Parts: sequence; structure tokens; C-alpha cells
Amino acid sequence: MQFLDNPISALALSSGLSVLIFLIFKWISKKQVALAPAIVWNYITCVGAGVLFLWGNPVFTPNSMQKPGFFPIISLGILFMITFLLMGMATAKSGAGLSAVASKMSVSIPVLLALIFFFEEISIWGYTGIALALLAVYIISYQPHVGKSFDRSLIWVFIGSGLVDTGMNLVKHADYIHWNNLQFAVLTFTGAAITGLIYLSLKREIKTLLNLHSFYGDSF
Repeated sequence: MQFLDNPISALALSSGLSVLIFLIFKWISKKQVALAPAIVWNYITCVGAGVLFLWGNPVFTPNSMQKPGFFPIISLGILFMITFLLMGMATAKSGAGLSAVASKMSVSIPVLLALIFFFEEISIWGYTGIALALLAVYIISYQPHVGKSFDRSLIWVFIGSGLVDTGMNLVKHADYIHWNNLQFAVLTFTGAAITGLIYLSLKREIKTLLNLHSFYGDSF
């Protein structure tokens, strides 16, 4: 798509979809929809749709599982599932606006790690941006008017989103040329779905996936 070839257009679309995610989380909270099962169903649906699009080039074959990067890419799904849970909880607790800000400011985390571990260099404006991002998270998390020093849910969203970005960067740097973008996404979503199923199983809530009232809440 030529639209996505423009970095500004791609960035605008990415930001818009990110905001939409938080608005959906807010809607889920208002409708009292069970958060974890809804997220798991989201990833299961993503995997199913991806498999259909990859019908002529399947990703789950014995040969594919032996390609470099198969398990590292799937493991990224663990971070995706955990971060989505944190985002949903934070949105229900602090609102979509603050949660979205905490998530977007997390871009400073992979930048800091790149400076520390890969000795990359940035300009003074880059350092200024990192400082402002950290300050922004501090300001929105500091909420003494509600009887506590910091809203930890926002801090966890900040950290979780930053780790997702870091994980994506590390995997991309590994240059797994055997996987295209759609295959990469399907593997990541598969890891997230498996992580969610394990999470529900450990909490003995796996049956909530089949409980329509738990899933839809008071929507219907």
C-alpha cells in the first residue's frame, strides 16, 4: 500500500490504532466484559485470520519450526499478552487517556537500552526527548489526590510497552529473513494466545472462554 510507504502516514495510522485499542479497553471495562478471556479470543482470532491469509504459505509446518527465529518470535507473544492485560487493567483504573500516554512514552525504554548495550549515539534532542518522556510518565503517575503517591498500573504499562518494543527491536536486529511480516505477526500472536490460555488455566478460569455472559458482560 502506497499510503503506508510514507513514514508520516504509517506513524499516524499506528498512533490512531493505538488510541483505538485503549478506547476498546475502556468500552470493555464499562460493559463489564471479562478482560483476560476477551484478550485471548482477540489473539486466537488474529491467529486464525493470519492462517487463512497464509493458506498457500503455511507457517506451522515441521520445516517452518526448524527455521531460525521460530521460537524467539513466538516468545515475543508472552510480552504481548502480559502488556495487553496491564493496558486493560490500567485503562479500567485510570482511563484511556493516561494509559495511552504511558504506553506511547515507553519508546524511551528501547532507546535507553540501545544506548547502554549497543553504544548507539543520539543527539542532544534525543536525550531531551527521553527526559521529557520519563517526566511525562512521572507526572501522570503521581496522583496524591487519590490517596497514593503513584499509580502503579500506569508505570507497569510504561514498562511493559517498552519491553515489547525492545523485544521487537532485538528480534528485528537478528534479521530472520525466512519470515515475512505476516508470518512474524502470526507467530507472535500464537505465542500471546498460548500465554493467555496458560494464564487462564493457572487461575482455573479456562472455562470463561466458553462463558458468553463472562465474555459479553452486559452488552446483550
